[in-house]
Amino acid sequence: TAEKKTYSDSDIGFRIKLNVKLIDGNMTVDCTHENITGNKNAFIEDLVILNSFGAYSTSFENDFILVPDGSGAIIKTAVYDESFDSLSFAVYGNDPAVTSKNSINAIIPAFGMKHGEAAFVTLIQKGDAVATIKADKAKTFNSFNRVYSSFNITPNVYENKKLYVSKDASVDSVSLCYRFLTGNNATYAGLASACREQLIRNSVLSTKSVTSEDYLPCFLTLTGAVTDNSGITDKLVTMTDFEQAADMLSRMKSKGINNISVRYTGIFDGGVNSENPTNISVLNSVGGKNGLSNLYSYIKTQKMSLYFNVNLLSDSGSVAFNSAKNIKIKEFEYKPYLTYEYLNAPVYKKEFINVEKINDIVISVLSRTEKLEFSGFSLNDVGTVLYSDYSSDGLSRQDAAKLISSSISPLSTNHSTMAVTGNFYMIKNVNKVINMPMKPSAAQSGAYISVPFVPMVLHGIVDYTGLPLNTEINMHEAMLKYIEYGACPHFGWNYEPVSEDEETDVYYYDNTINAAAEFYTKANKALYDLRDARITDHYEVEDGIFCTEYDTGAMIYVNYTDSDFTTLGVVVEANDFIRIN
Repeated sequence: TAEKKTYSDSDIGFRIKLNVKLIDGNMTVDCTHENITGNKNAFIEDLVILNSFGAYSTSFENDFILVPDGSGAIIKTAVYDESFDSLSFAVYGNDPAVTSKNSINAIIPAFGMKHGEAAFVTLIQKGDAVATIKADKAKTFNSFNRVYSSFNITPNVYENKKLYVSKDASVDSVSLCYRFLTGNNATYAGLASACREQLIRNSVLSTKSVTSEDYLPCFLTLTGAVTDNSGITDKLVTMTDFEQAADMLSRMKSKGINNISVRYTGIFDGGVNSENPTNISVLNSVGGKNGLSNLYSYIKTQKMSLYFNVNLLSDSGSVAFNSAKNIKIKEFEYKPYLTYEYLNAPVYKKEFINVEKINDIVISVLSRTEKLEFSGFSLNDVGTVLYSDYSSDGLSRQDAAKLISSSISPLSTNHSTMAVTGNFYMIKNVNKVINMPMKPSAAQSGAYISVPFVPMVLHGIVDYTGLPLNTEINMHEAMLKYIEYGACPHFGWNYEPVSEDEETDVYYYDNTINAAAEFYTKANKALYDLRDARITDHYEVEDGIFCTEYDTGAMIYVNYTDSDFTTLGVVVEANDFIRIN
């Protein structure tokens, strides 16, 4: 149909326009699509843009591909890896409404590449919520190293011999911004700096820095009540009530852990498995309103902060979607980071709500909490999951991201805001990010390694941390990683043991509070006055030895090896770290 002058409504024809602009050293690529035949049965499923831009087959020693796996990862293209398979990263995670996709989750819509003395970083500026970033490594003489983005223009699902197709395209246009670097700036640290600058230009990141304080923040996740499904009827079991929380905080304070940001989960009706995001009524079993008031009085006096964990998009009590139209949505599994195996409830089944109701839900949350005393909200599901809404008139995933971002803004009025995971479509509305992925999902190897790309973008603008250190298999190694990445400490504790073997219960605070205090003292000394600083460089000095540099001139050396390491006349002890100014 390309050569036709006129079209019938049964013809298939689309006009794709690619507009490339070179402005201030940036290359902006805008792409639009148009159905020119009027055939309503024809649609563009996926649109791939510049999939060979910057591709190369022969690598130099330090060449790499930057991908948004975890906090960031690089593929060393000069290192041979026969087992390497092409990688796919779903920006903001896979869309639960389109179940056929199965890519690695990415919290930032960015990727990049280095070849020789030149490098580029690409930021997806429009269409990010329907984007998938793909990377491939050259294996043969005729293959190429490349990284690019694909956009799911029209979501569809084939299920039970039926094809469900979205009636509208998810986006009318997409936009990418390429930033170019050369020489000494052509590093992943340089790419992070360029990405950060562009995000600030685009008003995605704030221009403000975090407020410097006397102590490094320590994040603490507490669990109020959980559901016990082991009996005939469900019942709530209290893990940590308000009085116990105050006692725990007092003990932490006495051991030198200051500036604690408490994220309290499971204190409203339904506990951790809250049935409805608007059922915000403080459980009597954890202390009721009076107990909460007493706890907050102590927290405020000690210059700590208290965050209510809230779900705004998920519901376990009602069927929220009309599945008769377009793509059907299914219930999804919600796994809180604490899994209470003895309660026989490691996974909670939840359903998504209609995204268009989020404004009403936010108003309800504000109304129901206006008489409660607290520091801010911890936004659980809106920071972690994003989906297309095919109920009512439908809402594309891109429109859902935009609506959520604008709707949650009132929650930060007169309050601080914490996001769980930290998907970038909502990052401008938050002050803190918790449970940010600190390591890649794909297996690491000599050719695939983790780098602190996202920390280099965020440091100094928001405080961030990963999963609770006490839940890591190797807690000490995780502690070193947090120091290397400039992350705040984070622990997830219960006042009551959840395991029959109390001594091996990683969630029981008494088992790890001493180790936490020892680590916090060292972390605070190394990082407390760097909270508002930028990370300017990060590199591996030699095998197992890493250095993170800040714009203040401070350098943090982390030694993951079993041998001491000497640099600049200073010894970095085995499995330890040190700061050099």
